Amino acid sequence: MARILLGFIFAVFMALPAARAQEEPVVWVQVEAQPSLNAAQDAARRYAATLADVNGFALGRGWYAIALGPYRREEAERVLQVYRAEGVIARDSYIAESSDYQQQFWPIGANLLEGPAAPAIAAPDSPRQKSAVS
Repeated sequence: MARILLGFIFAVFMALPAARAQEEPVVWVQVEAQPSLNAAQDAARRYAATLADVNGFALGRGWYAIALGPYRREEAERVLQVYRAEGVIARDSYIAESSDYQQQFWPIGANLLEGPAAPAIAAPDSPRQKSAVS
């Protein structure tokens, strides 16, 4: 009986890292905020012309964010570092969580904030390479 119990406990502890990896929250690289929807849509179009994974979200109180993602935390940190170094995004860009955002407005019809955790998208090696999904 003790052997069965010990085996069960071992199996549970072995499964914990895999369960945590699946629950890992996705994050975004926020690159810009605009005080109007029109300005935010224009900014999203500009970014989407050269970058993959461009999204736009309402922040509340009349402000709108342009964000790249979704990514896992370590991928977002790499995107942030590379894009800042190449001057593709502003130096004050930062990593944001999904809870910072409200309704998605870009791309039109997308809704990456609803439902189960949004799938993390692999970080691109270069901002000049748009993904085939875009």
